[in-house]
Amino acid sequence: MTPRENPAADAFRAMGDPTRRGILLALLEDGPSPVHAIAVRFDCTRPAISKHLRILLDANLVRLEKSGRETLYELDPKALTELRAYLDQFWTRGLARLKKTAEGKKR
Repeated sequence: MTPRENPAADAFRAMGDPTRRGILLALLEDGPSPVHAIAVRFDCTRPAISKHLRILLDANLVRLEKSGRETLYELDPKALTELRAYLDQFWTRGLARLKKTAEGKKR
């Protein structure tokens, strides 16, 4: 399966950076937030946070909503649901293979 056939690949790539994982946690805790409210929680510039948010947006992990002159970023529950389903499938298959291997060695 190529990365384009697997939307989770972009999400995993986006979450590979600790700042982006922190942004996702901040949005989970605080709800929809503008860039400046997110940036104060991190030791980097607002433009850097904007770049991280763009990567998360491109990976469909967050979405944006205009509220007056502000742009609010929030977690995209659909993307998180799809990511969870992928991980569930990954672990189910992996554990089934592990069980098969372990049972085969017992014999």
